[in-house]
Amino acid sequence: MSLVGGGRQNILVFGWGAAAEVVLRILAAQTNGRASKVCCISHVVQAKDCNLQSVCEPLGFGCYLLDSPDEVLNVARTFEPTLIISASYRKKIGKRILELCKDSINFHPSLLPRHRGCWSGFWSIFEGDVETGVTCHRMVENFDSGRILHQEHIKIGCDDTSYSLYQKLLPVTGACAQFVLQLYFESGLPEGSDQEGEGSYHFRTLPFDGLIQPDWSEDQVERFIRAMYFPPFDGAAMLVDGQRLAVESLAGYHKISSTQLTSPLASECQAGAVAALAASAASAATTATAATAITTANAATASASSAISGAGPIST
Repeated sequence: MSLVGGGRQNILVFGWGAAAEVVLRILAAQTNGRASKVCCISHVVQAKDCNLQSVCEPLGFGCYLLDSPDEVLNVARTFEPTLIISASYRKKIGKRILELCKDSINFHPSLLPRHRGCWSGFWSIFEGDVETGVTCHRMVENFDSGRILHQEHIKIGCDDTSYSLYQKLLPVTGACAQFVLQLYFESGLPEGSDQEGEGSYHFRTLPFDGLIQPDWSEDQVERFIRAMYFPPFDGAAMLVDGQRLAVESLAGYHKISSTQLTSPLASECQAGAVAALAASAASAATTATAATAITTANAATASASSAISGAGPIST
């Protein structure tokens, strides 16, 4: 156990977006009346739905918008944190920062070890997971690989999209933060437990370039369409004659697929295939007729030879 002493707590939050806002507000409630100081580091470009400087100011928290690794390290060192928290921060927090204090934790929107890295909501839906959640774990150099302190679980609905799952996970993030931060202030954080089970990792790249693949089953297509739904960003698409066509539903997918089969290009291809089959059949018929004629001629020759020699069929 890493028990918290009676001294001042300097809590450094690395965050971005609405999930970071949830954690900051829980932190404000937890630090109320306690000797503590909170500072937030975020990115220069803020999420469209959440500006963390606007969140931090009324809470009395400092907030720095930085992208330079050297500037981030300098602010972190000067702050002298006793606890480091990460919530949807979009860059790796390096070893030199993690070494500034004993306790460094991250709130990750999946049930680790599944779906480490990015796009965890997408992959939870696309791979057919029946549940997801938020994991608080200790930070180590490898992404999302540290010991688990706490997990909160929720079910994934058959109609959930990446956007609806994102919205559902915000209060779950709050519940996870509430539990872990209460532990921190009252008794200290436990060492946590090792991550167990089959793990996966996903990079910050658009899955399958956002395109429905031709060899997928209907279930995969339906899950992909839901997993790609996160407005205002582009959703799922099909590549038809070199053009990306948006696909908003399974019915839309079937409509585009049927249209593609009856398009002029498809009709031309079908006509070519029919012509090729007809030519092949004609060639086979000609070959069969020739073979029959040769067989008949051979039989006639054999009969004539027998009659001339007065013997039976010719032996070889």
